[in-house]
Amino acid sequence: MAGDTDFDLAEIYDELLNGVHTSGVLETWDIMPHIDLSREWWNQDANVMFRIGDQQYAAVGDFNLSMYSKSYLYFVNKDLYKSIGFDDNLYELVKSGKWTKDKLLEIAKQGAKDIDGDGKMGDDDQYGLAETTKIHYQMLITGAGYKFVDIGKDGMPYFAVPGNEKMLSMMQELLGDHADTSWYYRESTPMGGVPDAIWEKGRTLFVSSTMWNTEKYRDYNFDIGMIPAPKYDEAQDRYYSITIGGMVTVIPKSIRLDSLDNIGILLEALAADSHYNTLPVYKEVTLQSKYARDEGSAEMVDIIFSSQVYDLGVTIWTNVRSTYMEGVFHKLNDTLVSKTESLSKSIEKSIQKTIDALEK
Repeated sequence: MAGDTDFDLAEIYDELLNGVHTSGVLETWDIMPHIDLSREWWNQDANVMFRIGDQQYAAVGDFNLSMYSKSYLYFVNKDLYKSIGFDDNLYELVKSGKWTKDKLLEIAKQGAKDIDGDGKMGDDDQYGLAETTKIHYQMLITGAGYKFVDIGKDGMPYFAVPGNEKMLSMMQELLGDHADTSWYYRESTPMGGVPDAIWEKGRTLFVSSTMWNTEKYRDYNFDIGMIPAPKYDEAQDRYYSITIGGMVTVIPKSIRLDSLDNIGILLEALAADSHYNTLPVYKEVTLQSKYARDEGSAEMVDIIFSSQVYDLGVTIWTNVRSTYMEGVFHKLNDTLVSKTESLSKSIEKSIQKTIDALEK
């Protein structure tokens, strides 16, 4: 991957004639000259997650802008936050590394209020957090540094929940954190869209959403801030922001091998140019100037984008995510262990099936 000196087109042609490159539909990036995936214009977590065994099957460059627009984050109603009288500066909490899961929940719980005074929480009351199950819990799990499907030391993907006591404990903790539902507004459908109605009314402090929705919120009549998914605790060394639904780049087997030089040069140049020119425009003009209401949000956007990670359990083997979100977190069922056990065999089988297909 380092440069064209590592590749011999004549050898690749010989391999083609001998059938090495003729099966399957995806070519690996490892044959591409002029590509250096270690550079800052390529997403490093994507390099890890889409390298199966010793073959790189996909890559994400800064020209893949959809991976940025599909970043998960929390929007905050800054006017409501100020009116409640919180002392913490949210942006400073993030920058100082003190933006944690417990801090988010502490603030959100204080933000709830029974406005109509009927003794129960309804659509006309105020909430600390409005959430879609698939986004909110996914952000907290990823934010703590965990993945449903990860890449092992052997370079192969595996179902990462079974036997991971720390992850199971953290997920169990989330169930306890949300046992009292009076402070957060849940969408009725666990895998549905963002709860915009309660957010548009200015009746929630936080809403879990994607960067894609930033444009939709620009005309709301209250100031909006943006913050990343929190860490699990302050000891965690960095933030992790999940990105889901964006495009990745693959190399089709139909590619003409005598075009590798040109394609490699163009892809590397496109990624580099996007890093220095397109991405800054996307951030600074589209997000930071036009939509974000303050300078602090612009810095938060940088943190969200620089902490992007992928989870194969929500991008390839999506039934992992949906099983947990629909069967456990949305219903607040204490069935983590049984769900994990029931998933284990089918997910491992599905993973192996994909590995076998790729290895062909």
